[in-house]
Amino acid sequence: MIENRLLEQATYLVQTTTSLLANSTYFFESCRLLFLEGYLEFARRGKSEQAINKLEKALDIFQTFNSTIHHHYLDYYEKHILNQ
Repeated sequence: MIENRLLEQATYLVQTTTSLLANSTYFFESCRLLFLEGYLEFARRGKSEQAINKLEKALDIFQTFNSTIHHHYLDYYEKHILNQ
């Protein structure tokens, strides 16, 4: 949705997912959500400090717990976000 500039729909999905994960122990999903929140904010406001902080915080968490997932998200971040 974010890549296709469907930002209202992406916002709704992020808000709904946030409420579903509020009292859960789904760590991986929460980390992915943090990345998507940063990406959505980036799509709305550009390279804001808050958007970049969320993206990089999620990347740091991925790096700590799973190098394969970290590599995937880092590659996406470098290709689709940093180069915009």
